[in-house]
Amino acid sequence: MNRIGRALAPFALAALLGFQAFGPPPTVPDPGYDIAADTTLADTVAAGAVLIRLLPDSVRGEPVSSYRAIVVPARGWLVERSFFWRVPSDARGPYTFLFEARRRSAADSVRLQVTVTEPSW
Repeated sequence: MNRIGRALAPFALAALLGFQAFGPPPTVPDPGYDIAADTTLADTVAAGAVLIRLLPDSVRGEPVSSYRAIVVPARGWLVERSFFWRVPSDARGPYTFLFEARRRSAADSVRLQVTVTEPSW
């Protein structure tokens, strides 16, 4: 590989990884986590919109000290208890995302089931 090729290789790799990050989010199968019914949330959002969801401040009767994203889409991010997802315009159907809720006594999984519908415009 010549000097120019070696110099451009990191940029080519970054571009390739960047394109993969903006593809449609995966539909995540149920991983088999033990998730209580009271920690399963449901939402509906139109394709191309932004989903903003506030996660519960308590799980199983105990306050949640923090959340950690376990399974979220490429365009999703978690800020404290707020989950944001910029839904791709070509996304449709059900999606499942998982978060870990850290409590004083233990950690629990919280599932967010999102149904993406046709845009309304």
